[in-house]
Amino acid sequence: MGLPPVKLELDKMSRLNTGGFVMEKKTTLKDLVSLVLEELNRTGYYPSSIRNFKKVYARLLKLAVLMQTDTLSNALAEHFVNDSAHTRTGQYCHSRKKLHNACIRMLKEYEEKGCLGWKPCKESRVDKPASTEFQDLHFQFL
Repeated sequence: MGLPPVKLELDKMSRLNTGGFVMEKKTTLKDLVSLVLEELNRTGYYPSSIRNFKKVYARLLKLAVLMQTDTLSNALAEHFVNDSAHTRTGQYCHSRKKLHNACIRMLKEYEEKGCLGWKPCKESRVDKPASTEFQDLHFQFL
């Protein structure tokens, strides 16, 4: 009499039982990038936006090869986000920094939840508009 067969799910995170403790096996970075790009396509992002994200993710994959890693780690994410220099001028490029942040945020979110959410990148610190005129307009809009 043998043990019943065990079904392993090779999902975004797989758990492998190895003799008494559970080990998590992370999805490779290349697969994770593909999943995020598929999700962007499925949710209706414009093809031009997806092409832009593909370029950015190609830079991330290139950096991962240089850092000799095939999974998303905190060190890789931090190094990628801090790469904010313009390719031609070498000066700080805010749009590059924001795009790198967005790409890492999407990868982490997909790795944790299996989907992309619509949480704003930056939460407002204001509960309601300051002027009464705008408060009225805002109330009418809602």
